[in-house]
Amino acid sequence: MNSIEYWKEGIENIFQLHGPEMALQAISVDNEENREIPYAIREIAKASIFYRGANYEEAEKIINTISNEIKELVYQAEWQVIAIGVHVFYKRYQEALKVLEESIKVNPNNLDLYNQLVYVQDKLGIKSYSISYPELLKKFNDHYEVKIEYASYLFYQKENDKAKEIALEVIEKDPNNVKALDILGYIALENMEDQKAYDYLIKSSEIWPFNKKRLQSLANIALLNRDKEGEEKAYRYALQFYKTDGEFNLKLLTILLNTPNRDTNEVIELGNKVLQYLPNNVRSYFLCAYAYYLGGKIQDANNILKECYAFKEIPQGVYELQEKINTILKK
Repeated sequence: MNSIEYWKEGIENIFQLHGPEMALQAISVDNEENREIPYAIREIAKASIFYRGANYEEAEKIINTISNEIKELVYQAEWQVIAIGVHVFYKRYQEALKVLEESIKVNPNNLDLYNQLVYVQDKLGIKSYSISYPELLKKFNDHYEVKIEYASYLFYQKENDKAKEIALEVIEKDPNNVKALDILGYIALENMEDQKAYDYLIKSSEIWPFNKKRLQSLANIALLNRDKEGEEKAYRYALQFYKTDGEFNLKLLTILLNTPNRDTNEVIELGNKVLQYLPNNVRSYFLCAYAYYLGGKIQDANNILKECYAFKEIPQGVYELQEKINTILKK
């Protein structure tokens, strides 16, 4: 194992054990070990973390910045898989196809590239040279990774019965396969089988918690069942892994503000976090001001609430809270 592979393994271990934020910090530290790793490789590692955490906007920023610096590197395939994935997420299928065709010529045995090719060609309606999943299963000796990608493809094509059948086959051989558990969870959620969906998705989260869509789904299951305690628990769980995610903090704050016997100190602290992570959101200021109001810190609440008036669209609740604050301040 060369020094770059050793370094990448270390970052991956941090990612698996402590999550994306700690891994990104480890890459960004200015130390001798990081300085020995080429800049482009470090940036690819960052992009990979963002991409795997479903933060496609940040992944694309890095990919666009470093694309000209890595053309001669052996890690080009890794960059290309991320670039293609971002294109697919934003439905830029023609751009994805261009990168795919170039990539497969250089890396003819890269399974990820073939999986993406099948999906992209289908989206573009290309039949003349399309590779099918049955062909891929033969090429890769019925490999379970091809099977689960096939199940994913069928799920996105709304062929849920077939997708479920294949995902269950994978689970039989690999009970902890996160992709299979997710597919089964999302299919159960679509079928309104909330308990099944929860069981599958919580299991996949315990194995691999760094997926925002899944964590949000767990909260949505509680919301659908009018389970406020479950919803609060879901967002607290999500914030263990995405501490600085503004939306997760905002959702938890909203729940706590509507919960009797809330801890006002915790709510105020959460309100300040929301302001920090979502500074351009009028609801951040409104809910933070409301938190201070409930905590009896009226002047602070008034100062924060005033910031709402700089926004184009102001929630009705702002004016109602302003009246309550004005009444108290006049006394």
